[in-house]
Amino acid sequence: MILGYKNRNWLVIFTGIGLFYYFIHHHAPHVIKVPASYSRLMEVNGQNQKSSDQHSLSNEDEAHALDSLFQVPSIPSVGWENKMKHPNVQVMRDLMECIKNDDCRPNQRKFVVLESMNYREVLHNYMSGENIWARSVLEALDDLGYSYVFARDMAHAGDWVATLGDAVLAVVADEQSIQECYENSEVCLRTVENPLGIRFERLFGPAFFERQIQPLGPKWTLVPEKPDSRRQYLGYSIEKHCMARKVPSYKIRSKKRQVWVLAKWIHFFTDDSFPYSKDIFVRAAKELDVEFIGAWRIEDTDGHVPGVRHLGDGNILTSEKFDEALVSVLAVVGVGAPWISPTPYQSVCFGIPFVNPTIWGGASSQHPFAQQFVGEEHGIYTVVEKDDDMFISQLAKAISKPHDRYVPPHMTRKAMVDRVQSWLTRNSTEMAREVLKSHPERFKGHILV
Repeated sequence: MILGYKNRNWLVIFTGIGLFYYFIHHHAPHVIKVPASYSRLMEVNGQNQKSSDQHSLSNEDEAHALDSLFQVPSIPSVGWENKMKHPNVQVMRDLMECIKNDDCRPNQRKFVVLESMNYREVLHNYMSGENIWARSVLEALDDLGYSYVFARDMAHAGDWVATLGDAVLAVVADEQSIQECYENSEVCLRTVENPLGIRFERLFGPAFFERQIQPLGPKWTLVPEKPDSRRQYLGYSIEKHCMARKVPSYKIRSKKRQVWVLAKWIHFFTDDSFPYSKDIFVRAAKELDVEFIGAWRIEDTDGHVPGVRHLGDGNILTSEKFDEALVSVLAVVGVGAPWISPTPYQSVCFGIPFVNPTIWGGASSQHPFAQQFVGEEHGIYTVVEKDDDMFISQLAKAISKPHDRYVPPHMTRKAMVDRVQSWLTRNSTEMAREVLKSHPERFKGHILV
């Protein structure tokens, strides 16, 4: 063999270039026209000069050219790649159309790049708390008119930033991806040598449980729950989806007398942190004449929990089936985990009370924010851990009367939209400069802000 493997690759490349050159010059003797809108796409980056290219397409031909370039492929919308391609192609097509027609929405030329897995999982209709939060952020972006695209990894996110430049207001990435980006800052972040890289003051990480550590500090960590001002609080809203669903009357639900047990995993019932006696549901079912139901992932056990009927066939329910079950019960009870969850908010929005056990020796509760911002007045009933009598009395109190549907003020759709707008319009550059002044040792000197 004269040519090695690498040389064969180059031969293929040069052969392809040669064939392309031949096709252009022998089958297309005129200069190939391109849409003038391509030049106007540079307006996204603040360049408003119109193309003076004499070979640009006429306005009449542009729509056809755009259709040819940005049409959504006729391939099944399945799999991670295809699930991302469809919305990404559509958002760029919409952008090109609005630039061509000079009718873009106020924020349409501003982008958020979403690398975080939780956002990509929304495309598959996953229903974890993280996905519910991500979906709420996407809905706020839609309400505000911002464009957003999905990225499979940081290299892909970097491609979007290199293409769109400063039109990208934020890149939302998972913690490990951010760490890898900083470790490879010369190719990932904007530097003197890499002027098309990601601006590090526009790189944010979502932390559902507020545990993520950001190089620039807590203000670059996005969190879902209200609170401490050290982080960037986005929160979420369950108002749209909750209020769209009808809830059976208290009278109808009282005939079934069912109570939902909130647990995603079977081990929640066997952990040392389980806040009740092991036979609590058997006892409570007899004393209160109720049926406990739930759905959880079964690991290496038979999945049986005394006193609770499993509805999930070895797994959790789909979002639709979960909502159907939730609106039909008299109450929802927590088992100590997960710590914080959208479900208590969702249940009180349905007018379904939530029994909230304390955890960690009473230092907190399973859902401290629901306890703080909703309270018993609107359906959050707190129970001291390991006090079975209190559990039964509080549950009896919770199911003894109907509750009005309630959305906490900070979880309305408007409140959520206002916070997302505040995040995307804040002066992250100046905030980052202050961090650099105080902690110059954290960053390599060649990183630009």
